[in-house]
Amino acid sequence: MLTNNDSDLQIIIVLTDGQFATTGNPNQTLPVNEISSNKAKVFVYKMLQTITTDDDPYLERGSNLLSQICEVDGTFEVISKNLDNPLFAIKSFYSFLANTHIVAVNQKPYWSNVYPSFFEGSPCISVTYPGKIPLGL
Repeated sequence: MLTNNDSDLQIIIVLTDGQFATTGNPNQTLPVNEISSNKAKVFVYKMLQTITTDDDPYLERGSNLLSQICEVDGTFEVISKNLDNPLFAIKSFYSFLANTHIVAVNQKPYWSNVYPSFFEGSPCISVTYPGKIPLGL
């Protein structure tokens, strides 16, 4: 359930094969009003099931789904079966997180609190700065 707290980052990730549940309303595929009112970011990833497009329920109702994803400023991508690194399939999600992190730390590196190192137990600290995945990958 979504909460309406402006300080919370709300993300919905949908991994689908394109099969839709029956809701009684053939035009409704996303709860657009609830997503919009709660300012949630939506990422929909469709996994390819077949090479042909015959009898693909996504393609039959896809234009409605795509317009609903656009309504909530969401992202839609088809996941290719031929990826060397499966994490590249959801690169838009990781890029969104990187951009959010950059804004949250005012484009500066983030320094952790001091913590004991795993091997020696001596104090150590980590610094992170988000990187972006090039769009061509």
